[in-house]
Amino acid sequence: MWQHLTTIAIGGLENIGFAQSGNIIVLSNQGRGIISAVTGEKLFRDNEDWYTFFQEADSSVPGFGTENDTTIKITGMYGEHYLTKTTKDNWHIYHEDAYDGKYPVKNIYIKHPNSPLPIFTDRDGACELRTYGFSCNENILVIALSCNLVIWRRS
Repeated sequence: MWQHLTTIAIGGLENIGFAQSGNIIVLSNQGRGIISAVTGEKLFRDNEDWYTFFQEADSSVPGFGTENDTTIKITGMYGEHYLTKTTKDNWHIYHEDAYDGKYPVKNIYIKHPNSPLPIFTDRDGACELRTYGFSCNENILVIALSCNLVIWRRS
């Protein structure tokens, strides 16, 4: 089963990625950060302009901080949306357009085919949806909004 790990406020969030270690890379208009996908703890943060290093051809940035010797594929506002949307055991993440009063929103759900009801994970609303999906090992689920990073993990 999935459980909500944390929601982290990140103003100006633009792109995210997963490092080979499994840590979550966060790129915003205010700098770069690394978040532990296991604990939700902030491992690294600086004010460096990440876009200067963005490789548009393969949607990647060079590693930094504790993930220094690697290249990290990113997704969100820029680059391809490469995050997995369905796990090997058939959990699926998707969004549905809805209205919150008079404003359009995207409600984001996860669902297993053997379950009659989806699990509501988040919605965009005041914060614009950037991307969502599962990590490579399929044990972490991330939802990136322009103001928040939402992390779920398998329990």
